[in-house]
Amino acid sequence: MGESINKGNIYISESSPSAVSKAYFKQFQEDFTLFLRSRSEELVVGGRMVLILLGRIGPDHVDRGNSFFWELLSRSLAILVSQGEIEKEKLVAYHAHFYAPSKEEIEGEVGREDSFKLDQLDMFQVERQGHDRGESYGSAVARTVRAIQESTIIHHFGIGEGVLDNLFEIYGRLVDEEMAKEEIKPLTFVLLLRKL
Repeated sequence: MGESINKGNIYISESSPSAVSKAYFKQFQEDFTLFLRSRSEELVVGGRMVLILLGRIGPDHVDRGNSFFWELLSRSLAILVSQGEIEKEKLVAYHAHFYAPSKEEIEGEVGREDSFKLDQLDMFQVERQGHDRGESYGSAVARTVRAIQESTIIHHFGIGEGVLDNLFEIYGRLVDEEMAKEEIKPLTFVLLLRKL
């Protein structure tokens, strides 16, 4: 196994070299193009599709809206390493499979793929959730991230439910601590696409 160029990070962070954000962007281009092409085969001409995805404002890949949540997951995993619950080597080799595109990147990829016309692109910041269920915001975020990442984390780290519960308990606590300092609102895009 080669050495990671994104040392100490599971996602794009302030300390990541530019090659890391370029690699994530290139993977996004490939995946989004394949997604659009595949959906194009399923729709009739004039058919519409609505997509909702997390994104970022502007060209900076490191923001408080999305990448920061991955930094907190990275910290949570590092705590488990310090507790001897997971192996450091496995943490070094782990990378979150996620990319928060900018509005310009989305428009560029839709235009390049050329199966759809982007009729509308709206963006909004997600408000805090969780209090209606009697849980903290950090617990709600942890539950959401766990639903997305659980199978990947279990497979990569070879851990069981108990360690996974501990990981997301730590993660939820870190999110709550950060939200007490400064509110973090992820950016969400809603796209309305029409098949050409």
